[in-house]
Order: sequence, then structure tokens, then C-alpha cells
Amino acid sequence: MTERTAQKWFKKFRSGSFNLEDAPCSGRPSGFDEDALNQLICEDPRQSTRELEQAIRYNHAIVARHLQKMVKVQKLGAWVPHTLKDSHKNQRVSISTSLLPRHQVATEQHRSFLSCVMTGDEKLCLYLNKKQKKDWGSPTKQPKSRVKPEVHQTKVLLSVWWAQSEVVHHELLPKKRDN
Repeated sequence: MTERTAQKWFKKFRSGSFNLEDAPCSGRPSGFDEDALNQLICEDPRQSTRELEQAIRYNHAIVARHLQKMVKVQKLGAWVPHTLKDSHKNQRVSISTSLLPRHQVATEQHRSFLSCVMTGDEKLCLYLNKKQKKDWGSPTKQPKSRVKPEVHQTKVLLSVWWAQSEVVHHELLPKKRDN
């Protein structure tokens, strides 16, 4: 405690005031509504701090400080090609569990059936990808995956063939030309 603080307290106690609470200060009251900010985030967690600033009409730094105070962090969700139904998820689990014993038996015999499998896939790749925005959420919560939007831009078809240990062949296929 500084000497000046002790003098102020002595003067205050001598005048008969033993209240230890701070006196109300002049100035602008805070008035920031964290509930409104939380509601905006619940409605659309992909808003930037600039968009939240415009919606709530407070300075960008104040919005960012309150987001930090509310323990909100930005996380980037994963793109998924489409939303899987529960039946598709169950089908994938059952296929994987039926193939797993075959793989374990094969590895005991030093030759996995997977080493004999070659597979391929084609993917339309965009020249211009859409920008993905981050979500506001709690640090312990996983970000939501989202379906990639349907876009009609210039695309090129990538064809890839691979085996268990390596990519065997890949090529960018030329555009289909009308004759």
C-alpha cells in the first residue's frame, strides 16, 4: 500500500465513513450485452468479428475482447462432400469390421490381401475454391463439418490410381471437347 492510499483512508475514516465499497465513478456505463452477442453467434457461428461489430454496433476491439472473455475461439470445420445418413455410416462400419479379421489373419501369414488391391478415384478440382469461414465456439468443442457448396466454376478432372503402399498413376484429364 502506498503512503498516499493510507492518507486517503485515514481521511475517510476520520470523517466517519467506514464504507469500503468503491464510490460510483462518472463516465460512460459499459452497457455491453453479452447475451445479444451470444445470440448472434448461436444464430450464425461463421460470422467474422467485423460482421458481429456491425450487427451489435460496438467497436471491433470490444467485440473481440468480449468473445475472448466468453471463451470463444475460431475453429475451421472440415469440408465433407455430402452429408452421410445413419444407414450409410452403419454400412461403412459393418464393411470395415468384416474386412478387419481378414487383414489380421493375412498379416500373420506375412501377406495382406490389401497388398493385392488397386483402386482408383476421380475428383473434379476447382480452379477457384470458395473461402471457408471459421466458426466461433468453445475451445473444447469440435467444429461442425459442413457440406461443400455446389459451385459451377471451371473444373478439371483428376484421376488417381493407388495400391496399398503408393500412388500408381495420376493424371489431369483434358476437358471434353465438342466436335
